[in-house]
Amino acid sequence: MEKNQFNALTAMQRLHFQQAANLQYAILYVQIAIAVLGAAVVFVTGQMIDYSASILGASLVISWLILFINCRKKRDLAERLRRATLVSGGLGIVLSREEFCDLMLASGATESQIQGYHDPTYYAAQGLPPGAEKLAGMLCESSFFSAYLLARSAWIYASVCFVTFVVCVGTILVALTVLDRGALVISVRFVCCFATLLVSTDLLGASIAYASAAETVRNVIQRLRLAKANGYPQHDLLMILGDYNSAVEGAPLFPPGVYAHYADWLNDTWKRSDSYEPACK
Repeated sequence: MEKNQFNALTAMQRLHFQQAANLQYAILYVQIAIAVLGAAVVFVTGQMIDYSASILGASLVISWLILFINCRKKRDLAERLRRATLVSGGLGIVLSREEFCDLMLASGATESQIQGYHDPTYYAAQGLPPGAEKLAGMLCESSFFSAYLLARSAWIYASVCFVTFVVCVGTILVALTVLDRGALVISVRFVCCFATLLVSTDLLGASIAYASAAETVRNVIQRLRLAKANGYPQHDLLMILGDYNSAVEGAPLFPPGVYAHYADWLNDTWKRSDSYEPACK
């Protein structure tokens, strides 16, 4: 029962994180479409065009809101499942029938969907007996992955912000020297549209949030090393688990494609460590 429940929780966790990531893709596309629409109406004007653009813009905003709400729900459920997975798998706790059924109902996933995300080797520490050491192993493995992906996400978003800023400033400077007044005004409006996209996606704020979470998660690994030296006091581990959960849940979802791009490399790196101990000793 314990093993079957843990496998189901892990599969549902992976499923809903993937669904949240897919919705994040869609949100990004809608935001880009809104920015492109805003830029297009700068160059093309007319009563019918303005009317059509207003309807399309309103539709895109409504679509963005629906996608955002659904993404938030999927993310919240995935985080709840991840917490249940760590506690259940690490300490060998079997969730009550009522709690497990509530998670299944909230998930709404079919058996075929869940089966597609089953992976008995998802946690390397799964071979350890339930207890404080296993919880520390699963938590350390999660922290190892999260710290790297959070730091990488921070770098990606900061780079996008920097490149966008340079392009915007460069466009304005070039426009000042080579374009006439009418073309200059259009260029400035065009730059403002993409500056609005930059602000609406809050890339800089996300970069700071990623970096802050990465630092907290790296500190989790240090604290796990101390916990190991002290024999894994359970109360310390539960405090560390709470801080880890707070850090990763407070950060945005990883940028689209980041986890998929680095997953195999991180798994290989983790396997070469032979166990969770080298990362936490």
